[in-house]
Amino acid sequence: MITAAAPPPPQVLLKMKELGFNVTHGYGLTETYGPATVCAWKPEWNSLSPDEQAKIQARQGVHHIGLEDVDVKDSESMKSVPPDAKTMGEDIIISGGENISTIEVESVIFSHPSVLEAAVVGRPDDHWGETPCAFVKLKDGSNASANEIIKHCRDRLPHYMAPRTVIFDDLPKTSTGKTQKFVLRQSQSHRKCSKS
Repeated sequence: MITAAAPPPPQVLLKMKELGFNVTHGYGLTETYGPATVCAWKPEWNSLSPDEQAKIQARQGVHHIGLEDVDVKDSESMKSVPPDAKTMGEDIIISGGENISTIEVESVIFSHPSVLEAAVVGRPDDHWGETPCAFVKLKDGSNASANEIIKHCRDRLPHYMAPRTVIFDDLPKTSTGKTQKFVLRQSQSHRKCSKS
């Protein structure tokens, strides 16, 4: 089975494996072509714990046979970033000079037993520049407060990475099921937090 767009949270990949699915994560530009890169599984990863395997499985970056080359550019300088599996791409929040991976925060939110869907975007902040804002859809019959989700994150992440705002709502999606983070960012772009 192939999944694409934003990396699935490790919890989703673990559940899929428990159900007997062998999941390959890919990335593509639906608007221009389609599947472009995949997570090429290495046999030595089979000996890792299921949690570590799921974290690796959520990555992608090896181009498939139909592509000549793949490159990731810095959005300001347009220079190639190093292929070191550490340099962040543009899906990050910069809060008080700290880089926050939205995917890492989303993964922790997904680990909360009441959460069905989650997406994290930057929210403008007068003091920090921007702070994480989480959009969460709860499972049917579940209830969790914003403070509970924030505490769940603070117990598992550095304090600065935890969302300061949690909004419970349906997540806007494309016709193929991809969460439209740009819509969520736009909804927060005019709402500045004056105190954090």
